[in-house]
Amino acid sequence: MDGDHVIGYDFKQAEIVRVPLKEPVVIREVYDVKHKAYRTNIT
Repeated sequence: MDGDHVIGYDFKQAEIVRVPLKEPVVIREVYDVKHKAYRTNIT
């Protein structure tokens, strides 16, 4: 951990990924008119 991020390293200790501890939340409408599809919000 580094502040508000988690860091992943490979076997050579080179950084390969850095992700935030909290990801943004997006709440979308259940029905998408443009794509004519229903959505399911999952966590």
